[in-house]
Amino acid sequence: AEHVPAHALPVRGRGRPRKSAADRNDQRRRIVESARTTIGAHGPSTSIGDIAAAAGVSKPLIYETFGDKAGLADAIAADLVAELIDDMHDLSTGIDRFTQFMVAEPRLYRFLVQAIRSGDTELTQVPLVTALASHVTAELRTAFPDADDAAVHIAAYGLLGMVFAAGDAWLQHASFPREQLVDTLTSLYVDGAARLAMPSTTRTSATNTTASPDTTATDT
Repeated sequence: AEHVPAHALPVRGRGRPRKSAADRNDQRRRIVESARTTIGAHGPSTSIGDIAAAAGVSKPLIYETFGDKAGLADAIAADLVAELIDDMHDLSTGIDRFTQFMVAEPRLYRFLVQAIRSGDTELTQVPLVTALASHVTAELRTAFPDADDAAVHIAAYGLLGMVFAAGDAWLQHASFPREQLVDTLTSLYVDGAARLAMPSTTRTSATNTTASPDTTATDT
């Protein structure tokens, strides 16, 4: 992440009126929108200077507002999550919307993924991941009210990991339509999530039955 020395941050001039909360929020929104557009055009390596120029603000102001490039990535991710959740009627729709975003804005997607991988924050503490996981957890609890809370929580992160990894692989080797990717991921989710509703003894029995070889076969 890019950093700027504290002495380089903008200082409010004597007698200069402080911006209202509404003005600051509007300015923040414009910077995030400009960042999304600029990164979408030039890719993950876009600098803070490029974003500042596109937004018509100073580079130090961006650092003052977001802290660093990772903070800006978190703000962009928050906007994206709000958009995804607003249009998410169920998890299948969520997978569809997320993969649509990957296809429509691949450079921005790469920027967000790089921000996740390059930071020191644990994956389960990254705002983009935690926000999506929270929504997925709520969906799973609605679908399987009797399932173990801990299992649902872990399953939510597992589903996200599957979608991120499969989407990444598909972007690199897209040899079949996006709709097929969505159908495949949804089927894996439905089959796996259905096990959340099983009692633990039933899950263990099903796993053993699947894993055990056919003991009735004889050598020839």
